[in-house]
Amino acid sequence: EKGQHLDNAVRKRSPARVLELGSYVGYSAVRISRLLQEGAHLYTVEENADNARLAQENLVHAGLSGSATVLCGTAPSLQDQLQELAPFDFVFLDHKKAMYLEELQRLEAWGILS
Repeated sequence: EKGQHLDNAVRKRSPARVLELGSYVGYSAVRISRLLQEGAHLYTVEENADNARLAQENLVHAGLSGSATVLCGTAPSLQDQLQELAPFDFVFLDHKKAMYLEELQRLEAWGILS
């Protein structure tokens, strides 16, 4: 199961600050947030405002809103905010696969990965 692979990666890494690009309705955000250690935090980015709202509602429903923040926009539109929140020690790309390399190169250029 794909979700189990994500769970295993989060457990193995035990990240303190997570960036997810592509929230959709928050399924992965819930999976990641429930595994974070105390004090760790997930920032998940969703371009579609309706999906961002649903992701936030799902995190609240799961009791995880204290360990996750939904940001509405794209990585480029949120660059300043992401740079302020950095560094991130775990990044999960969960949007258009054709953009993965470009997105990673952008994050590296911004200096927000630890």
